[in-house]
Amino acid sequence: MTTADLKHMCEKGYVVVPEVVDPTDLAAADGIWDYMVMDRDNPATWNKAPQNDGLKKYGFMRQIYSPAM
Repeated sequence: MTTADLKHMCEKGYVVVPEVVDPTDLAAADGIWDYMVMDRDNPATWNKAPQNDGLKKYGFMRQIYSPAM
């Protein structure tokens, strides 16, 4: 992690690690993004209050029947 990465982590709460996952594998995560009602390209949607499912507020997702899982 670079100094700039650490600063970004402290200020924003996340760090982007380019090319850590093969792009074809990212498609499998679409179901999770959809379920969490988040847009991977819009960080403003990442910290909104949970919708529809009370478990999401604790970080749990009911994904047992999702193709993403």
